[in-house]
Amino acid sequence: MAIRRILIAHNRYRWPGGEDVVVAEETRILKNAGLEVQEHFADNAKVLNRGKFATAKALWQSAWSKQSYRAMLARLEETHPQLVHAHNLWFSLTPSILAACRKQGVPVVMTLHNFRIFCAAGVLLNRKGQACIDCLAKGSLAGLLGRCYHGGYLPSLAITRMQLYNHRRRTWLKEVDRFIVPSKFCRSLFLRYGLPEDKLIVKPHSVGDPLAGINRLPELPTPPRVLYLGRLSAEKGLFTLLQAWRAVEKIHQAELRLV
Repeated sequence: MAIRRILIAHNRYRWPGGEDVVVAEETRILKNAGLEVQEHFADNAKVLNRGKFATAKALWQSAWSKQSYRAMLARLEETHPQLVHAHNLWFSLTPSILAACRKQGVPVVMTLHNFRIFCAAGVLLNRKGQACIDCLAKGSLAGLLGRCYHGGYLPSLAITRMQLYNHRRRTWLKEVDRFIVPSKFCRSLFLRYGLPEDKLIVKPHSVGDPLAGINRLPELPTPPRVLYLGRLSAEKGLFTLLQAWRAVEKIHQAELRLV
C-alpha cells in the first residue's frame, strides 16, 4: 500500500535550530511530492514562559506524559495517518506519543537528530566541551553524575530518568519501526547503544538547490571565500575551524565568514 497521509510529530526548542529547519524542509519536499502532510507540534518555549514550577513539572513528566499520550491519540483519530514521522520528543511531546501510535496501529519512523536517548547532553560533549561517550561506556547515570544537561543536577536527573525509563520499557525497540540518522558515524554509535541494525537508515540532511533555475554558475570570488552557516555553539566545531583557518589563510589569503 502506497503511503499518502503522513503525520509529522516534532517538539520545538526554545530557540529555533537545525532540527526545525530539517523538519520544515522535509515537510516541503513531501508536500511537493503530492503527499498529504499533517503536523503535531509542541513548543518548549510555551512551557518555559509559564515559570519554574511548570518547567519542573514538564521535565519530571518528560519520561512519560499521560496528557501528551491522550493528545496524540486524539490527533491520530482526527487525521488518520498511514505513517507518523517523529523528530524531537524532548521535553514536551515525550516518548508517550510513540505508545499512542502503537495502540492505533500506525507505524513510526523517527529521525534521531542527536544522541539524547542515551546522552544527557545530547551532543557527546561533557561540561568542559570535550568529546565524551561515558554514557555509552558506563550507562546513563554517567550523565547524571556529570550534570551534563545544562550543568545542573535536577535537569540532568530529569533526562536520565527519561532515558532509563524508556530503556527499561524497551520504547525504542517496540514502538519505532525505523530510525533515520544523518551519517554512518551516528549509525555506528546507535548500534553500539543497542538499536537493531536493520532499523537504522542513513539519510543525510538536505536543503533546496540554491542554483535551481540558474543556467550560468556564478563566478567564484577572489580571494577564495568560505562560509560557515550554523549555530554559534561549542558542539559545531567552531574552535577547530578557527584553529585550522590560520594555516589556510596564510597559504591562500582566503576569507572566512561566519553566519
